[in-house]
Amino acid sequence: MMSILKNRSADTILASRLRLCRSYFSRLLGLMGTPRLDPDEACWIIPCNSVHTLGMKYPLDLYFLDKKNQVVAILENMKPNRFSPVFWKAHSVVEFSGGISRSCKIGDQLAAEEDP
Repeated sequence: MMSILKNRSADTILASRLRLCRSYFSRLLGLMGTPRLDPDEACWIIPCNSVHTLGMKYPLDLYFLDKKNQVVAILENMKPNRFSPVFWKAHSVVEFSGGISRSCKIGDQLAAEEDP
């Protein structure tokens, strides 16, 4: 069953295809070596409070979330082969292909939901 990523605060869908990375190996790899995500795709890494883009071929937009899945930080267009700062309040991060405008801001509540 595929999940979607919803911004509950704005009542919008941020990604109609959501990849959840919860195991050590899937969190370690994340999107490394993958082709650029489509605009409607995202990867949610849980737990995570910083990321790297080593081995990436495209920039990422990053939304860091606390344990209540509220956005606490946003990094846009993080280039390949970089390290993000550590966001101590963050518990997870949602990764998107960089450079696409989204209806999401700090304080918004996000949720993964099963696609009906």
